[in-house]
Amino acid sequence: MKRSVVRKLLYGSSLAVALLMQMVAAVPNVYTFNSPRNKTDDRFVIGGILPIHKTSNGSCGHIDGASVQYVEAISYVIQRINSQQASLNLSGVQLSFEIYDSCGTISIALQQTLRLLTPKNGNGVSTVIGEKTQYGYFARTSLSDSYQVRALADIVNHFNWSYVVTINSGDIYGQAGIKGFQYNFQNVTLNRCVAGDSIEIPYPTAAASDYDAAVLKLAAPYVSNATVVVLFAQPATVEGLLDAVQRRRERDHTFAAKQFLWVGSAAWTTSLDPKRYEIARNVIGVIAEAVNTAGFDEYFQRLHISNHTDNPWFAEYWEDYFKCSLNGTNPALPICNVSNQRITRMNGYVSDAYVPNCINAMNAIAHAVRQMQQSVCNRSGLCNATRSSERNDVSAVDGRLLLLNILKVNFTSESGNDFSFDSNGDPANTIFTPSLIICGVRRFVVGFGFSSCFSPVLVRTVRIHRIFNREASATSLRYVNPLSQVTFTAVLVSIQIVISSVWLGMEPPTVRHVFDAHSALIECGENPYVGLSVTLVYNAILLFITLYFAFRTRKVPGNFNEAKFINLTTYSLLIIWIAFIPIYYGTLSLGPTFQSSSLIMGTVLSASVILGCLVVLKMYIIIRTEFTKNQKRGTSNVTGQSALIMDDASIRKETSVGIDPLKHTSVDRAMQQESHLCHAGTQTDN
Repeated sequence: MKRSVVRKLLYGSSLAVALLMQMVAAVPNVYTFNSPRNKTDDRFVIGGILPIHKTSNGSCGHIDGASVQYVEAISYVIQRINSQQASLNLSGVQLSFEIYDSCGTISIALQQTLRLLTPKNGNGVSTVIGEKTQYGYFARTSLSDSYQVRALADIVNHFNWSYVVTINSGDIYGQAGIKGFQYNFQNVTLNRCVAGDSIEIPYPTAAASDYDAAVLKLAAPYVSNATVVVLFAQPATVEGLLDAVQRRRERDHTFAAKQFLWVGSAAWTTSLDPKRYEIARNVIGVIAEAVNTAGFDEYFQRLHISNHTDNPWFAEYWEDYFKCSLNGTNPALPICNVSNQRITRMNGYVSDAYVPNCINAMNAIAHAVRQMQQSVCNRSGLCNATRSSERNDVSAVDGRLLLLNILKVNFTSESGNDFSFDSNGDPANTIFTPSLIICGVRRFVVGFGFSSCFSPVLVRTVRIHRIFNREASATSLRYVNPLSQVTFTAVLVSIQIVISSVWLGMEPPTVRHVFDAHSALIECGENPYVGLSVTLVYNAILLFITLYFAFRTRKVPGNFNEAKFINLTTYSLLIIWIAFIPIYYGTLSLGPTFQSSSLIMGTVLSASVILGCLVVLKMYIIIRTEFTKNQKRGTSNVTGQSALIMDDASIRKETSVGIDPLKHTSVDRAMQQESHLCHAGTQTDN
């Protein structure tokens, strides 16, 4: 097979390279990874543009540690796939990558994008991602900013902050974000007001005077009553703004006495330099829920400067992480003692919240490549059908075909969640939160589940009690057939359904937000001391009635196995509920996590006991009896006796301990009415 280098390119009327999280990149630095491969393997090169360095006056500044983690996340996934350590196997294809640094500026990102691409007819390239009609070759593994926009508006509305100031960076991120906030803040809830127009700071070319002008507006009379500042901006914009706030405080004592509460977007609240904490003082931010990245964490903490030279930015990251100098060029820092330095959680390592997005992006591309192989090539490696017909470069992949397959991927992420895209290229696996329907179903299912477990056991116990504690009679018992048992059970469960329905009607389900010093929880709003107590009391009544009849039937014939099993089940349920009730009500003050956990454990244990002590043991008896019966057929014409039917010897034995044999005759008649209960063999009236 001819060697080919296949470059993964998403191009068209607009561009989104590498399916990462942002389209930004910089300086001439590039990290190229060419995986070792067999001579017959095709190479699929993934191009990436990331803000490895922070913006500083429109150029490259300080290293961004989070972006270095993104680079290593890409390397981590690709190496796993190439070495077949992952479950995905790309037969005949080796993944490689080229990552460029944008320094977080559009101008440098554009330069680096042009280095990645050679568009047909010299078409221009845009790094702004917006409407799908304009930017059709785009998909993302991070949640849309619309989620955090609504979250910020919900936070402000929750605390009833009716008059706020808004500030944004002068790019599409800041402009679109603050516009979305203003809509959710003012149009969704009445009596809400934004102090004038949003204060916009140029990006990325803002000078100190631009930041000072923005702070001057914060001190203006028309915003004097507003102490809440909603800030939707790039990290570099926020840093410049906070520095300007500090300068103003130093020369204006009136302004210095004013305390602002900053409500910020995830872009800057998660990456704010600790030295500016004192300036900001009060900050509320939002971020997507963190997910497990144990595999990447282990990989990253194994990296060491002595043997990881592929990444051109890792040395700079090492110096920043340990606050030392590798070559002594910075006299203000000590020389790095690399032999004793390791990246660990003990010395500050924390996986960035957006690392899973990079991991999912790489896995999405890899799965799309495999789907292309299977759908159009039907062999290992890539084929001519996957190549672009619109570009002069024969090594380029057909972008439309690749995008089509990217949007079709469906896999389990490393955190254990299902991952896929919707038709707009957004991740379809959003964070699961309670809704009114979920909260209502949750209430209903708790009582219904318990009553569905306890009602059949009660009906079964009462049936046995009636059979063995009736007066001698030649007539057969009524209402002991299967249909009657099902009917009685349905009636008992229906009572619980009525209780749950009345509870939902009197106290409709609600969803509430609970905030503390470290987090915000979304939980079902309900009064556990009223409706749920009635539900638990009803099921406790079922349990104690069952316990009463189980005690009354404790002396039934020893070979009547079901009575023994029901007694074991009932006593076990009693022990579980003696522990469950105080634990449940004792954990209400600890929050919904402990409350739900105790409720789940109580339900699971109750159901498990019934399954284990009744169903499983009865199945064992049936199987064992049938096995014994089949063995006897080969040597004797004697038919195996049922474990549930007593013979004359059994009756005489039980009579000696005070059980009326006439009742046993009735027992046999009752059992004849329910031949489905006999495990094996035949029966004879005595």
